[in-house]
Amino acid sequence: MTQHPGVAYTLTLVGLAMAAFIVGGCADDAANQSTAGAFYAGTGPDGVRVVVRSSPRRIVAANACAAEFLLALVPSERIAGVPDTVFDGFAIGFDDPDQWPNRVFHRYRGIEILALRPDLVITHGHQDGATTRALRNAGKPVVQLSAITGFEDLIDTIELVARICDAEERGRELVSDLNRRHGILSKNTTRRRLRVVSYANFAGGWTQGGKSTADLLIEMAGMINASAEGKAGENHYPIDIERLTQLDPDLFLVGVDPGGGSPGRDFLRNESALAGLRAIKHGRIVTLPTALWTSSSHHLVTAAEQLAAAVDALKL
Repeated sequence: MTQHPGVAYTLTLVGLAMAAFIVGGCADDAANQSTAGAFYAGTGPDGVRVVVRSSPRRIVAANACAAEFLLALVPSERIAGVPDTVFDGFAIGFDDPDQWPNRVFHRYRGIEILALRPDLVITHGHQDGATTRALRNAGKPVVQLSAITGFEDLIDTIELVARICDAEERGRELVSDLNRRHGILSKNTTRRRLRVVSYANFAGGWTQGGKSTADLLIEMAGMINASAEGKAGENHYPIDIERLTQLDPDLFLVGVDPGGGSPGRDFLRNESALAGLRAIKHGRIVTLPTALWTSSSHHLVTAAEQLAAAVDALKL
């Protein structure tokens, strides 16, 4: 019997609807069952549900910040993968890649991360979203951390990572130590009038305004981030000579790579148009190791301590 095309089309739609209903129902059942007996089940900072079946033993850090958090919280043998950038002077505690055999990846891509057989991946929102989705679709729990813009954010992030990684005791110890050191920094008000510009120069000048790690670093050290004043940009933004001249900060903060190089410092010292700035005239360019200067982890507190000590030594 020949079936009318309209009838066939209707039956197809009905079949698809029924399949979707059945699959949807099964998915709901599976989702409910998947959290039963799970070591951790909760909503991550990005609003996505995270379910970790058992205490994670093969954790992959997708970036230097995540790697630093993990190294502080869990034994290194539980870290199944770190990016190769941690060995380029952008992370603390990672000196020799030979100590991490078969655990170093080059790019945050699904194929590279899955090859490490992770039972938990820790990443950030600035990383490739397609890779994060691919990992989740492959059944891998992925925690996407939020950017840290305040000390409370830092503490919340440590507590979250410690909970998910089954390292709550170590997390409490770390939080207690950071709170103590932050309290000491907060008591010193002798630097509160000083204005600082965090500066880098890579084929052009860059600084960090409000809602950035440099802003938090300068604030914890008891000073003012001049790059966040007025209608300045947030996070990283380009800054030219004219704007630097307008700001005329009390001091500059720059990073120095492991080899001692600092394009930002060199530019500030050698650019004649900046010679009249008070910070340049009086040699007030404070340096921090790049790993501290760019830190987004608990090492921010160490960076603030070193910045405060360097400024105190200037006796401004």
